[in-house]
Amino acid sequence: MSAKRNPTIYRIVYFLIFAGDALFSPFYSLYFVDAGLVAWQKSLLLALIPFFLFIGDYVFSFFATSFRRSLWLVRISAIAEVFGFLAFGFTKSFPWILTLTIFTSFFDSAIFQVMDATSAVAVKKVHVEYWTIRIFGSLAYAAALISGYFFISYISYTVLYAIASGLILCGLAMSFFIFPVVEDLPNREPTPEEKSRDSTPLRKNKQFILYLLFNTFFYGGCNILGYILTLYIKANNISNADYSLWYGLRVIAEIASMLLMPLFFKVIKGKKKMLVVGSSLFLVSNLLAVLIPAVYPMMVSSFMVRGFANAFNLVYGVVFLQTVVGDNHIGKACTLCAACCNAFNGIGNLVAEPIYDSPVGFIGFFWILFGVQVVGLLFLLLMKGDPQSAPLPAKKA
Repeated sequence: MSAKRNPTIYRIVYFLIFAGDALFSPFYSLYFVDAGLVAWQKSLLLALIPFFLFIGDYVFSFFATSFRRSLWLVRISAIAEVFGFLAFGFTKSFPWILTLTIFTSFFDSAIFQVMDATSAVAVKKVHVEYWTIRIFGSLAYAAALISGYFFISYISYTVLYAIASGLILCGLAMSFFIFPVVEDLPNREPTPEEKSRDSTPLRKNKQFILYLLFNTFFYGGCNILGYILTLYIKANNISNADYSLWYGLRVIAEIASMLLMPLFFKVIKGKKKMLVVGSSLFLVSNLLAVLIPAVYPMMVSSFMVRGFANAFNLVYGVVFLQTVVGDNHIGKACTLCAACCNAFNGIGNLVAEPIYDSPVGFIGFFWILFGVQVVGLLFLLLMKGDPQSAPLPAKKA
């Protein structure tokens, strides 16, 4: 047994855990509607989800200080989600939905942040590119959601969430086959920039602060749009099956874009530039949501562009942050970025209902989110280009 098997194991873990999440998280808003909750209850729950995602990420940031600890945090989160997802399918009582929303949200973001942090370190150790691992999460999401188009109309939430729980359980079991790598790079002398970066606390790393602000405002705006756009679509009588289908096809677009990333990178040359391109596509997706009046064409076009845009973030978000903060701080940096983003999401979702129920409407609220994203993008533009690292030793034949 060695670290060389880790890429294969991670691909399986990503596929199983993401497939389980795909049959649960995208259906939060739809489940609240079908459970017969009133407007203030849905608004409260949609605010609590990112707020407790924030709490979970923030708490986990204190413990994600090594590869082994982060790996155990993944396992603990997976156990919690197995029970949380399963319990969700057996209740439509608001007090229980409230309790379970808080419980599952606490673990639901943190599991992905620490999994990304551990996988980025593990595959770097054996000279495998991170995106070749992360793409399996997108494949899982697409497979689960498109499958959902065919059977979601015929099964209850109890069965749907039981399947999700079972997939997470299988991912948990596979995580015990991951080899616990030591978090050091192959033998080489680190550059002066790396020495300075690795010894600098995150709070004093100006480039990290800029990235944190970018991530909070830009992706926070994206995520709020994702929550509220679902309610807008549902209010315009788009069926759960059609929503599942196009959400799945959005992830197919994401996968196609990920496969083209090596070609894009040869042309664009630079992780920061790749994030700028992806962010610009997110802005186009937002514009489609406000400019196309017919709901079904809007959903299709906005979802597809958002899929292409998200690939840039998935492939280069973590690895660019890794060059900014170093391997020693990547676990904490990922969880802190997610925590701040989710706190912003919670505030946005909490104030959203009075805004889109006013004369401003859904479209006016989407314009506000567009402005927030533009502000966030400015922080990314203020950052330096890719930090320089010493080259890794060539992989032995």
